Amino acid sequence: MIDGTDCQRSWILFFWSPVCAAIEGFPFQNSFLLWLKYHKATFTQIQINTYPLGVQAVGIVANMLAAWHMDVTGQRVPMAILACLLQVIVGSMLLVKSLSFAGTFFAFYLAGTAYMVNPLIFGWANIILQRSGDDAVRSVTLYSMNIGSMVLWTFWGILFYSAADAPYWQKGAIALLVCCGVMFAYIWVVWKVSHDHVNCVWVDRNAYFVPARQIRGKEVCSQKF
Repeated sequence: MIDGTDCQRSWILFFWSPVCAAIEGFPFQNSFLLWLKYHKATFTQIQINTYPLGVQAVGIVANMLAAWHMDVTGQRVPMAILACLLQVIVGSMLLVKSLSFAGTFFAFYLAGTAYMVNPLIFGWANIILQRSGDDAVRSVTLYSMNIGSMVLWTFWGILFYSAADAPYWQKGAIALLVCCGVMFAYIWVVWKVSHDHVNCVWVDRNAYFVPARQIRGKEVCSQKF
């Protein structure tokens, strides 16, 4: 049986996924490839096929470094804020229609850092949900979060990152900046959910967490966020 608190927590985390996924617009839609194809008079076909791979490389490195930092420090808010700030730079640069080729290259490669939200989305949610001790709720919530971000991209790319808008995605850049603001605000909502549920004690090291108020005279567990 799911109580009201668990239900509220699950819904908050469900929307956390598409909110974060929305800042992945430019790399997810492979806009850099479309930009290169638009300037095919300047770039060879080999360059058009090869240069976008750098965005994925940046994404892989950012993903690994973010996951490493969160595992080592136990803190997730700094990485969430960093992801927002980096994408604000990307959106601000790509909003400039007369941006130079060098600036455009830099902006699209920097956009690859948006993939660092992936370990943030599911790693943080998994830790929060583990504390309830209800594996069924945790599994369903994490599965639903994945579905939520997938549903977002059934229409988000068409609305803001359409191939017809190449080489200048004004709507996409504005949407990115707005989504960064929404994510920045939502970070504190998730942090509040995590913080409210962090005071707990071990009942059994192989079992689960329970709220500290339920057991008196026991060691209180804590975790940094």
